[in-house]
Amino acid sequence: MQKVKEGNLMKIIFRFILVLLGAFLILYIAITSTSYAETNKFSMEIVETVNDEKDFYKFVKYQTILFKEIEIKETEQYKMGTYLVVSQVSNDKYKTENLLIIVPKQDVKHAATRTVDNDKTRFEIIKESSNETIFDTKTSLEHKDFPLSLGYSNDSIGFIYISFEVKDTYNGTVNFYDYEGSLIEELNIKGEVINYNVTNNNDYINKGFELGYTVDEINEMIGLRQKIVSQALIYISIYLVLVYGSYAAYIIIKKVKNK
Repeated sequence: MQKVKEGNLMKIIFRFILVLLGAFLILYIAITSTSYAETNKFSMEIVETVNDEKDFYKFVKYQTILFKEIEIKETEQYKMGTYLVVSQVSNDKYKTENLLIIVPKQDVKHAATRTVDNDKTRFEIIKESSNETIFDTKTSLEHKDFPLSLGYSNDSIGFIYISFEVKDTYNGTVNFYDYEGSLIEELNIKGEVINYNVTNNNDYINKGFELGYTVDEINEMIGLRQKIVSQALIYISIYLVLVYGSYAAYIIIKKVKNK
């Protein structure tokens, strides 16, 4: 009799552990899936601020650790911007880049597919002191075989942004060319290698730089904690209903069979 009671107790404990493990798994799924979905949604909202408002600020702040606007210009058809930024490569590794952005203000001619070979859209950076071209999407391995103006398409993000790693100090100009290869505008650009670490933020803020959004700031804007709690409660409630509903059904069926 004692052995039977001990056996039943062990079964109860085992079932409880299984239910608890299942609850933790459901909680993990709720956290990860909600975080991914909400972060992705927020990213798309940031992208839309460029298209809808023709404003680069939130997008650049979201993409970078540290940034400084160099120049913004507009024509009848386009708005363009150049920036000096610091991007995070890994947990403790950063790199300095020039960021170039251009968004159309109206419908413009652009590539319709990745295979279009007559797209002459390109950006080139020319160093002022030597008149040397230090970056050109026409020859860049990353960009030369890709129709850049496809970025203007409704099937893409609606604009083009390109980054170029900065390896020395320079002043220069960026030439923006359209689909036909015509010069749209020239913008100023500056290069400066920034040895960034989290302890020297104020040094660069005093030089006109701004900090990018932190993870905590992004989560606060998303309202991530509240949304995770809400989704977790829904997931756990459904899980418990299924678990105890299944167990209740099992007991009922067992009793019916034993009659």
